[in-house]
Amino acid sequence: MVNEIKQNKIISVILWIVAVFFILGGIIEISKSVLSGILIIVAGLIILPPITKIIKQSSKGKIKTWMIIILFLGLLIGGMISSPNYTNINEEGQTSNQVQQELITKSLEEMLPKSYDLPTEYSIGEIEPVTKESEVISFRNAQEGFEEGSIFSITKYKQGIVSVTDFVEVTFGVYKFEDLDYAKEFKGQVANSIREGGGYEEINVRANANCFSWKEDHGYLEGRVASSICQNKNVVFWISVSTVNNFKQPDNILEDMVKIVDNKVK
Repeated sequence: MVNEIKQNKIISVILWIVAVFFILGGIIEISKSVLSGILIIVAGLIILPPITKIIKQSSKGKIKTWMIIILFLGLLIGGMISSPNYTNINEEGQTSNQVQQELITKSLEEMLPKSYDLPTEYSIGEIEPVTKESEVISFRNAQEGFEEGSIFSITKYKQGIVSVTDFVEVTFGVYKFEDLDYAKEFKGQVANSIREGGGYEEINVRANANCFSWKEDHGYLEGRVASSICQNKNVVFWISVSTVNNFKQPDNILEDMVKIVDNKVK
């Protein structure tokens, strides 16, 4: 009997300590999340011996100790899940996994257009590798994070009596980076340099990738240029269409070419 009284006193002291700990913790948590703080405070309150006794008496013994324990644990878990700290940890884990899952692992060969992807009237040039020392990369100090790239051009024209007419050249560049941030930074540098230079008209080119597209019109003889630089995850592709002695605007050609590469990259 004496041992049982001592045991009950020890349990009561422990419950008081645990309850006060969670009540104080809940009060602090309210400054970060009201819901989380309230749930933790209520969890602490229901295991306070006087309140536990009131709950049991008011229910006329229908609410058992194990029920109060389950309620306490439920409130505590709810409070922890509602905490911003838990949410941030969870989001960081998801973001890390997402980044790994979203990296494009295709080879450059898989992402570059082939002859059967392109209109038959174009002559296809040789594919040239792009390295960290290549001007397109080194000029923008984009060596860090850059993995590999390739560039090639296709052309078509009509031979007139005096000169070439309806000349069109399309240049494709595909650049692969270690992660999304490096690719985004490279695309941003190119877009910002165009914006700072001025003398262009921004155009809309539909794509799954995030694209910045623009057009420069220098007239029939000097030529017109339409370009898109697009980022899809850790890959950037840059397409430019030049027309000389050609009344056609390069916009439609550009959109068709972007669509081809966009579908191969995704």
